[in-house]
Amino acid sequence: MTGFHPAVGPMSGGSRLTVIGQHLDIGSHVTTVVTNGDNDTVQCRLHGKRLPDSMVCITDSSTKSAVMSQLVMTVDSARVNFAGLYSFMHDPVIESVTPFKTIIRFLLTVCTQTF
Repeated sequence: MTGFHPAVGPMSGGSRLTVIGQHLDIGSHVTTVVTNGDNDTVQCRLHGKRLPDSMVCITDSSTKSAVMSQLVMTVDSARVNFAGLYSFMHDPVIESVTPFKTIIRFLLTVCTQTF
């Protein structure tokens, strides 16, 4: 594992976390979590097919706004830790959507407070 992105997501979860590295397609049982090393751990569930150089997981919800300090991946019985920051932020509040009415395939602008 050499990195992951994005570094920020909402507390409600559902962020697509892309993990970058080498040989990410090996093993049969893979679990991934983001953690701060204490009791705060949030599952990141595998989404789609793992490729040799990348994989995608979807974050579960966090009970609080928190900064996590590492991504931990367990492949079969081997555990790999990657030090990197991931922040769970308060969910965005939608302030406006324009235009109010639109036709199919027309660009919408969504304004939020948080992201």
